[in-house]
Amino acid sequence: MIRRLKYHIKLNYELFPLLDDHILKACATSLDNRSSTADDLEAARELLRALRKEKEGATPRFAALERAYFALRGGYYLWWGDYDQGKALVEEGLARAAETGDVALQADCLQHLCYYAIQREDGELLCSAASRLSEAAERCGDASLGAMARRFSGMSLLFLGKFEEAERLLQESVAQFRRMEYLDSPYTLQVLAGNCYLGEIRYRTGRVREALSVFCRCVVECEEHGLYRGLCLFCSNAALAAFDLGEDETAKEYLRKARHYFEGSELRRANAVGLALLALFALREGKDDEAISFWESAENLCVSLRKKSWVAACCRIRDVLERELEAGHLSGQRKNTTTLNAFSANCRTFKEVCGDD
Repeated sequence: MIRRLKYHIKLNYELFPLLDDHILKACATSLDNRSSTADDLEAARELLRALRKEKEGATPRFAALERAYFALRGGYYLWWGDYDQGKALVEEGLARAAETGDVALQADCLQHLCYYAIQREDGELLCSAASRLSEAAERCGDASLGAMARRFSGMSLLFLGKFEEAERLLQESVAQFRRMEYLDSPYTLQVLAGNCYLGEIRYRTGRVREALSVFCRCVVECEEHGLYRGLCLFCSNAALAAFDLGEDETAKEYLRKARHYFEGSELRRANAVGLALLALFALREGKDDEAISFWESAENLCVSLRKKSWVAACCRIRDVLERELEAGHLSGQRKNTTTLNAFSANCRTFKEVCGDD
């Protein structure tokens, strides 16, 4: 049961699951739904409790199942922003795995910590966890995991503002995954993930036109290979870059793609920046209720995940939105006081969630 749950969560929740193209294309649609995942996790916990009562708790097999469960449930919580509980479970799983020499589980736990650090854009934590993950990958003899760890190391430097070093490591990660393709083990999604963060370096260093080009290529390759994972991120990044360049029609085109993806399944967590832009364009089209709904969804993601770049981008978008509302520039130059009041009442100030835990 735990093995099935692990595969299900990796396949349906991780943004860039470490699975090759053959597996990803064979599983082109999401399975079950979020509530059924929570039910399955709870059922696994009840099963472990029952086994413990039957004195199975003293066996090595039970201990292995329990620490695997801690890692699995913790990673799931981290993905949805329940950081306190998620970190506690993952760190407990990691400690037990280290005590027993379970290198494979150590690698799983370290991946979860890397994902957590990426969501928070915590460069220091990501640097440490990625280094340990690289060591675990070497001990496991897992080349694909090592290439992923290299990308995480590059991302840690990106978050720390060390862009030249970050670019070098990201390019090395992409090259490692490209080499695997020659051995008939293609990891297209991992290549695109590396390229996406190379695009983010360009965006953060003011080369917005170059960044847009990179993000657009990621979208095209994703679609050409029939891989939907990552599309929401790629499309939202492209939309933001186009918006910053004043190319609203291009931005709306990519937002339509992003919306089609994340509305296709409740398992697919949306992107706060994409949602904020959808809110802005909906307001410009006079779709006030839809705009408020998008904005509240963006706000909720920012509050739960506290991803720094999302918060910063949403602050900028809200400034534009409020200026246009106050000036009465929306929907035929009308001044929509009701909508402005609704935003003031229902939307928290994004800057309030920039702080640390």
